[in-house]
Amino acid sequence: MSILRLAVALALLGAAPSLARTLPFAPQQSTLPNGLKVVTVKTDHAGLVMFYTVVRVGARDEVEAGRSGYAHFFEHMMFRGTPTVSPDEFSATLARHGADNNAYTTQDFTAYFTVGPKAALDDFMRLDADRFQHLAYDEASFKTEAGAVLGEYNKAYGSPQMKLYETLLATAFTTHTYRHSTIGFVDDIKAMPEGFDYARQFFQRFYTPDNCTVLVVGDVDHAEVLAKVQAAYGPWQGKRHASQIPAEPPQTEKRTAHVGWPSPTPAHLNVAWKVPAFTTANRDAAAVEVTAALLFGETSPLYQRLVIQEQRALGLSHTGSWHDADEHLLTVGIKHTNAADRDALVADVEAAVAALAKGPVDAERLAATRDHLRYGQLLGLQAVTDVGDLLAGFIGVTGDPEAAEAHLANIAAVTAEDVQRVARTFLTLERETVASVAHQPAEEAK
Repeated sequence: MSILRLAVALALLGAAPSLARTLPFAPQQSTLPNGLKVVTVKTDHAGLVMFYTVVRVGARDEVEAGRSGYAHFFEHMMFRGTPTVSPDEFSATLARHGADNNAYTTQDFTAYFTVGPKAALDDFMRLDADRFQHLAYDEASFKTEAGAVLGEYNKAYGSPQMKLYETLLATAFTTHTYRHSTIGFVDDIKAMPEGFDYARQFFQRFYTPDNCTVLVVGDVDHAEVLAKVQAAYGPWQGKRHASQIPAEPPQTEKRTAHVGWPSPTPAHLNVAWKVPAFTTANRDAAAVEVTAALLFGETSPLYQRLVIQEQRALGLSHTGSWHDADEHLLTVGIKHTNAADRDALVADVEAAVAALAKGPVDAERLAATRDHLRYGQLLGLQAVTDVGDLLAGFIGVTGDPEAAEAHLANIAAVTAEDVQRVARTFLTLERETVASVAHQPAEEAK
């Protein structure tokens, strides 16, 4: 997206929001007879395309006991080849075009993407259509990749911050599948080499045309892309399995957990609250995002006091997706200098929430925060990958690329009353979970 075009979009946004879209592009959508959705976004990135396939399956869908981690596992297996295209040929084709290719898994979806020259789009599409319809691997390859996933887990969770994240999820959720991270529970990963037959079932359940969206962003024409997708994916058949996601019982009291770390590490603290599932049908998700920025952003009184003035915290940030399909966590993370200060820091966070709930909400800060969130999103759309990543996230959770536009419109409409309602209704002690990690010498752990 050109700077000039972005400047015009920002000017229109500020001058007459009712007359213009917030995002300076409009997705075009079609659906094939087999249910596969096709979305294109034309940008002014001449000669460049980003080719995404979004599969609406993530850790959330892993409902069987002992079977967590399979959505992420297929992020690995999808690079194992087909009867007609070996892994080496797959990689060589992309390398010949100078293309970047990768994948990622979230709680709600799995996404595969390739970025490269427009002239290579036919090859990008051919490779993905082939592996989505004809993925092939033997049991030995399956077991090899399962071992690689265990290695990935051991590497990632050798970090105290990742262990803290895992502990937070398992403490906050007792029933819903959000209680495990995308990589899965470690015991399930260790058992994965024996899950060859189950893995095939998992793939057949969720890698179906009606559960996928092909998203192409850049120097593209919708009609041309649609014709190519129809030719490549038209024969694909299958219907998505309906996941029976277990409902999380209402949380009625504050929960806490602590991880003692055997080697020296800075103390980390997470304070989290369950907030509603993402939707654009109301302003809840937008109001949560605005409220979090008001409470925990770098201009917030809490940040200024703890990090800048008192220097009790080395860092303070709020994390978590605002776009999860079910009730999920808004988390504030604090890296601090003194492990014994944990309870006092929790009290500081709770006091900041209580003050915002009581009000009044500063009108100027609210307006500035809304603008910052919206303009920040626009300013982050410089590269073709920025546009693709943004839309893929909303498609993965809602199936609708226009959800991005609707969410930004909701942010613009958030009121002081919305902010106080979020603080009073969702950021309560009854919905709160506190998890921490700090150095605990072996003799103290006994």
